[in-house]
Amino acid sequence: MSPKIVVVHSNLAAIGFVIAFRAGSVYETPETNGLFHLCEHLFLEGGEEKSRLILGVEEIGGIVNGLTVKDCVALYAKIPKLNFQRAIVVLADGLKTLLPRNINENQLGAVKRVIRHEIKLRSADPLRKVIDTWWKTAYAQDSLSLPPVGTISSLSRITKEDVERAFQSHFTQANAVVVWVGDVRPKGVIKKISETLTDYPEGNAVFPTYSSNFESLPKVSVMDTKSDQVHIALGFVGFRIDDPETDTLRLLGALVGGRRGSKLFQRLRVQSGLSYCVNTFVESYCNGGTFIIHTTCEPGQVLSVTEIVAKTLREVKEGRVTDEEVNRARTYLKGKIALERDDALTQAIALSRYGLYQDDSELDLLSEARWDSITKDDIVRTAGRILKPSRLSIVLAGQVSEKMAEDSLALAREGLTGGG
Repeated sequence: MSPKIVVVHSNLAAIGFVIAFRAGSVYETPETNGLFHLCEHLFLEGGEEKSRLILGVEEIGGIVNGLTVKDCVALYAKIPKLNFQRAIVVLADGLKTLLPRNINENQLGAVKRVIRHEIKLRSADPLRKVIDTWWKTAYAQDSLSLPPVGTISSLSRITKEDVERAFQSHFTQANAVVVWVGDVRPKGVIKKISETLTDYPEGNAVFPTYSSNFESLPKVSVMDTKSDQVHIALGFVGFRIDDPETDTLRLLGALVGGRRGSKLFQRLRVQSGLSYCVNTFVESYCNGGTFIIHTTCEPGQVLSVTEIVAKTLREVKEGRVTDEEVNRARTYLKGKIALERDDALTQAIALSRYGLYQDDSELDLLSEARWDSITKDDIVRTAGRILKPSRLSIVLAGQVSEKMAEDSLALAREGLTGGG
């Protein structure tokens, strides 16, 4: 099976390039957590061949790097349009050496040491730590609970043989998608890259195990941190990347939080002064997702903040939202997408993730028109589907007692249902 190659023409000043593979922490176990992130580092670290790719891209004014998320591992590059012809040659040569042929223990050890630093930096970020803990709380024993970077203990257990097996099973033509965005000629690009990728093993398409139901009793976790502020992540098990209501959920997120004009920002910050930041995190992966409200407050205000959040979400479920509020959220989201469309690399990364798990017909991700068809009734219906106590998990990080955490959970549950 040949890899999917997507070329999107635009007149931007830069070219975005991504080669992505079906890999990531949803394909791991607690024992191998971090394996695919380690593979991503091996794309660009270790040996003269890797250095040639990096230097070759930088010499034409571009950037090259890798990324690992829960369901995808990718190499990406951004190149000035004026150097496009040279870029094709550099990237094609680089793709030939992307998959390491001979991994030695010294190379593996050096990369592991780098990743340990990365894990420690991540754990020092309170917001990232809270969101990671929310995933562990909500998805419990499922692979979705695992952080893409892995942990220091799991990283130490990964062997050279584990890495070699991962490259053989996941980094294949059948599990790859290549995306170009910019002022490119499709036929020439597709021909050159297709010729290069014939050196990759064909392989078989792989997909993670899909759990059909993550609904259960609501859950709460407490992280004891030395801070005079409490981080609150009040979230719900979200939708898979191929769910038809994923777009509506994003619009719901813009309606309730994540922007200064949102309902929760106005209530928690402008009107009550209880919180400084109010964010929403709407993420969708191949086998699950999130809808998280994140905010901060003083320890004594946790219950007040919880009550306001739950009450606001219930109002949306009950349809107590105006057309004007919906239109403002839609306009904001369309503007945000228009800005993303001005960046070739942002487009390419988004398209590559969807391209791994959806048909070509679903790849018009950055079209503004798709948001105009979502109505207030659609938002209310999606809110009713997702904003349920059975999908709820809360994480509190700060000087919070177990009793306060349980009270917060009870208050959220009652607020979402109106006390019923």
